[in-house]
Amino acid sequence: MEVVMLQGKRIFLGPMERGMMDKLLKWFNDGEVMQYIAVYLPMTEMAEEKWLEALGTTRKNTDTVFVIYVLDGENKIPIGTCGIHNIDWKNRDAEIGIAIGEKKYWSNGYGSEGIKLLIDYAFNQLNLRRISSRAYCFNVKSVRMHFRLGAELEGILREAVFKNGRYQDVLCFGILRSEWKKNRK
Repeated sequence: MEVVMLQGKRIFLGPMERGMMDKLLKWFNDGEVMQYIAVYLPMTEMAEEKWLEALGTTRKNTDTVFVIYVLDGENKIPIGTCGIHNIDWKNRDAEIGIAIGEKKYWSNGYGSEGIKLLIDYAFNQLNLRRISSRAYCFNVKSVRMHFRLGAELEGILREAVFKNGRYQDVLCFGILRSEWKKNRK
């Protein structure tokens, strides 16, 4: 498997490694982290292993997942994951997602930087022409980030998920390669 490293100003995106299992289980079993993600608790080690295995086999042509690392001197600190999912090679379309699992790194722009690297990679290396993403209506930071990146609100899935004790809307965003290039100038 090709090792893809995407370098930003404060972070880099590296490949998912088996040694990440403990971190992933910690993040994906933390209710505060998971309230923003379309995965439901609890995440078992077996389920996590199956997911990692699928990334290397059955989903290797449709999903690319990265670990987000912060550089602290000589140390690389994993703080979350991001990925390009459900790649439709015929229509050059895919979905993206991100999760900053280490809460002390929330609200510092690491998610935005990671998404920018991911979108650049999707459009410039994978030659996709459209990217979509979803955000829960109560995830104000994610909604703001989508608009800052130039994504268009393409629709609302009304009361589509049960989160935080009630049914919530899911906002559907999309951005075309031409829009991304125009916004990046």
